[in-house]
Amino acid sequence: MHWLLLCRCLALGPARGEQPLAADLAGPGFDAMALAAAANAELTAPALRTALRRKGLEERVPADLHAYLTLLHRQNAARNARIRAQCAAAGGLLAAQGIKVVLLKGAAWLFDGHADAAEDRMLRDIDLLVPRADLPCAVAILQAQGYRDSTETFAEREHFHHAPLIPEAGVGEAAIELHRDLGYGIHDLPAEAVLADAVAVAPGLCIPSTAHRALHNVLHAEIENAGHIGAEVAIRDLLDLARLMQSDGVETWAAEARSPRLRAALRGSLLLAGQLLAAPLPPGFEPGWRARLHLARCLAHRRWPLLDRAGHCLALLRRGFRWERDSYVPSDVAASQLDRRGAVIGRLARRLRRTAARDRR
Repeated sequence: MHWLLLCRCLALGPARGEQPLAADLAGPGFDAMALAAAANAELTAPALRTALRRKGLEERVPADLHAYLTLLHRQNAARNARIRAQCAAAGGLLAAQGIKVVLLKGAAWLFDGHADAAEDRMLRDIDLLVPRADLPCAVAILQAQGYRDSTETFAEREHFHHAPLIPEAGVGEAAIELHRDLGYGIHDLPAEAVLADAVAVAPGLCIPSTAHRALHNVLHAEIENAGHIGAEVAIRDLLDLARLMQSDGVETWAAEARSPRLRAALRGSLLLAGQLLAAPLPPGFEPGWRARLHLARCLAHRRWPLLDRAGHCLALLRRGFRWERDSYVPSDVAASQLDRRGAVIGRLARRLRRTAARDRR
């Protein structure tokens, strides 16, 4: 399976007892196109080039694959440099008005000093966390600088981040999403805690603590995107987690998780990163049977396409009908349980009407 081969290529170190990677890359069953397709599907092609270079295996792959990966890496590095400048410009504008800006997810890698990730981490957009009270002002400031608010075309208004702000030509490289919360389950990882512990990395810009970056990674991939339910593995996100695991203090991360489900998802993700990407697990790490079952499910889903498809459908259903999604109210807005349940019914009805309308078309 070339997905597993991709994991071995991206791994931070060799797995115990595995055949040398160079032998597999030179073996008769190696398909360069399949490996490139797997890397593209997982948004890790630039990172694959970095990994092969780090392991001294660039010359072991066909010349056309090497040239392709080198081109993607060079183009992605140039794009990330433009996004970094865009983040700095946006952060300076907001900071001038006294608004604290915290870089989330992929954007944080552009400023944390990790040279490889700053070049090979592929970004779709820029995620910024700002204090809830400052969100309307932050939107207005960016609109005044040439960002178009997409609220009118954004299907779901009740969201933990504002609708994407689309840069006009010459303004920026990527859309900006301003977050008021880290997810629908606002108590899993409170925005206030992330803002309080964030560390300044550039004028007007902060990044979360390593623990909060790891927890947000797991919250986004495993809970918000329902990867834990569907046994889906997003290699780009898992590689982010594996790189964070190279820092100290991994054993303390669970203490920052405010909910049992986030702690359980964290254990499963740590085990996945350790097994698939040879990330260093903390001393005495005991994942538990749920994490081991999650690992077994993820591997089984990758081996059996029908099972993988069923898991993907389950993840979509989970994402579409989560209680937290439909009862979400920003935590600075008071809402009774009756109001929240009324909101759930109303939002489900609107979503079903939109689905029915699309089906009729």
